Amino acid sequence: MEPTWTDIAQAIAAMIAIPGAIAAFVVLFKRDRAREAEVSSLSTIAGQLTQMQLESEKRHKASKKPIIGIAITHLQNEKKIRIDFTNTNHTTTLKSFSQNTHLEDFTILATTINQQNTTQSFWLGISYKNEPPEYVVLHMDYETEEGYTFIQDLMVWFENGQYVFSPSAIIDKVNSHE
Repeated sequence: MEPTWTDIAQAIAAMIAIPGAIAAFVVLFKRDRAREAEVSSLSTIAGQLTQMQLESEKRHKASKKPIIGIAITHLQNEKKIRIDFTNTNHTTTLKSFSQNTHLEDFTILATTINQQNTTQSFWLGISYKNEPPEYVVLHMDYETEEGYTFIQDLMVWFENGQYVFSPSAIIDKVNSHE
């Protein structure tokens, strides 16, 4: 049986279609790889932007950390140790402070925060009945207007006839692992 003209046309179309299909597959495969590279690149950029945003937030929060100056006075006649605190970071405003130390035989008094120009101050008093404390650790929390809470430990002890102190670094309460 001899091939008809339609059989010949189908054979020619198949010979043309097979390389065309292979070429289309190669082009699609290359495009798919290019798309994968684009998606990977965009994913990397998104990750870097997220990191930059987190670093920016950390820098902003660090700029809002209070800078606390401390002075201590022993008022023997009043049977009180007065600890004065001054926030000198003019870019942050303290909304509140607290201390969560419980001392046996001693009373801790506190004032409100006073604002004078761009400086804030407050004080704590440790009153005693008989003998003044030899060693005290105060756990301080400072809350800013922005809602950040920072913590600090303040060690106070009696040495060479006077009270001295050693403050720890002020750190973000969220990262403190309390």
